[in-house]
Amino acid sequence: ERRARRAAPKDGGRMTSSFGFVLRASRRVCSCAFGAALALLASVSVAAAAAETVQGKLPDGTPYRIDIPDNWNGTLLVGLDYASNDPAQPRPARPEFDALVARGYALAGTTRTVTGWAIHLAAANAVRVLDIFEAKYGKPRHAIEFGSSMGGHTAAVSAQAYPDRWSAALPVCGGQVRA
Repeated sequence: ERRARRAAPKDGGRMTSSFGFVLRASRRVCSCAFGAALALLASVSVAAAAAETVQGKLPDGTPYRIDIPDNWNGTLLVGLDYASNDPAQPRPARPEFDALVARGYALAGTTRTVTGWAIHLAAANAVRVLDIFEAKYGKPRHAIEFGSSMGGHTAAVSAQAYPDRWSAALPVCGGQVRA
């Protein structure tokens, strides 16, 4: 029995998104298996870990938040809508975020209050948060942009526009990538 082979992309193994950015078909975008494993990991109940929190506003006024646990494992997850709209308030309650921090993952991110649907600006702000993190704590072993819905779209665009800054991206329902 013959199996059909996938034709190699004409652009040398790269895929182009609907926004014209280029994404190398490599480890830059995590597989669905990684996403499922991350969701499973976050769903298991664990004790709360002590974490340092840094909050502020980026130059354009976008609020950001960084949580780094005492038992940091070297991985940083950055996502849209991780911070609250008001830095004086706690971030939105998400048990999966608490579980990830308890397991040693640093989490950080912004809100969409300033950038709105300007995905390219939200992607640039994710890199600004990464810069703030690196200046304070050093370069993470793995920097992963994550998000769902518009946050997933931001993660995909950020990985495509800034491929040298991210180890991977985990977009869930995050826009389209064309071959």
